[in-house]
Amino acid sequence: MGIKLLLFIILLGIIFSLGSALVQMLGDNGDSEKMMKSLAVRVGLSFCFVLLLFVLFQMGLIEPNQAP
Repeated sequence: MGIKLLLFIILLGIIFSLGSALVQMLGDNGDSEKMMKSLAVRVGLSFCFVLLLFVLFQMGLIEPNQAP
């Protein structure tokens, strides 16, 4: 249960970072440095998420869904 919670929190962080970049992009201030930081955080979190999924799968802690 703890592993699923960790993965869910990382997904929420990815979504929040993407939303933050969208707000920066659509805002009138035009601060592209903040937008780039938000997108860099999203890419980093996405990389960590995929890597964590791979490691957890290899360790046998998570299993793929067998239903078609």
